[in-house]
Amino acid sequence: MFRGSVSPVSRALHGLVLGAGLAILASTRPVEGALYSIPLVAVLAWQFRRNVVPLLAASVPVLLCAAALGVYFSHITGSPFVTAYQIHQKTYGWPMTLAFVKPPLVEHHNIEFERYYKFERSEHERVEGPVNFLQYLTFRIQEYWRFFFGPALTVPLIMLKQVWRGRRMLLIGASGGLFAVLIEGGASPHYLAPATAILIAIVVECCRHLHASRVYVVKFLPAMMVLVLTLRLGAQSLGLPYTQKLNFQSWCCRVVGSSPKARIATMLGPGNHLVFVRAKTSEYNLFQWIYNDADIDASTIVWARDLGPERNAKLVWYYPNRQTWIVDPNVDPPTCTKY
Repeated sequence: MFRGSVSPVSRALHGLVLGAGLAILASTRPVEGALYSIPLVAVLAWQFRRNVVPLLAASVPVLLCAAALGVYFSHITGSPFVTAYQIHQKTYGWPMTLAFVKPPLVEHHNIEFERYYKFERSEHERVEGPVNFLQYLTFRIQEYWRFFFGPALTVPLIMLKQVWRGRRMLLIGASGGLFAVLIEGGASPHYLAPATAILIAIVVECCRHLHASRVYVVKFLPAMMVLVLTLRLGAQSLGLPYTQKLNFQSWCCRVVGSSPKARIATMLGPGNHLVFVRAKTSEYNLFQWIYNDADIDASTIVWARDLGPERNAKLVWYYPNRQTWIVDPNVDPPTCTKY
């Protein structure tokens, strides 16, 4: 909270910075950002007279951002209160994020859309009902713990009691972020992104208290993290087992991915192209090819699904000046040939 010794100008500047942060959260991760912000704003509002200047200052960028988003949504969806995200969920049925929200029933006629819809349903079923929710809760907590803390940075957390005494606003803010991610069905580190800075601040404060208690293990924590990272990278380079096979939720290692779409785009070279992509035969291959620029007609490459000769012909007619290709993603590596 803002102390009485801080000048009104400084309070207003602090409020503007707070408001700018809230505006960024509102336009990037609105659900997690809102739940992360509510405890912090609530504590400030609890002593409204003391914090009236920063709160009013914070409202300026927030209201400007809300107005700008309303104008943007009006142009995209026709309503300032309906987001493109909502239209997408209603049309395709995913993402099915919140555990307590009933999944939408959508019938897909495209096989790949249907497969991904079923994948989203299977993920949501893991958190349907209190028992399933609690069973999967331990996994989700482990995912966030492993990404943001891990064994090394867990050691300083024994000083959380001291942090609560001196910097309780840090823990209050973190509680909002944790609540947000724990009511969601999936577990990905970027869901907790709004609380990243505050989690780092908590670790730093814990280290400070630990060092003040003459427990000098803090000095070795950076070296420990570097050592673990080096050993894991070395094990990966040597082909030795070092973690689970699929490990998307950790910064421990290099992710050697496959980018056949980028390779084919480079191979096509200059000029205007229309590329049809055959449906994938494997239900486990969820890698998506069909992403286009916002201005599709002005794009160098237009990616489209192979919907059969009759429907493909309509798109070829619409783009008469483009070279037409077809990609087969069911071979390794995927091939691209003249259509």
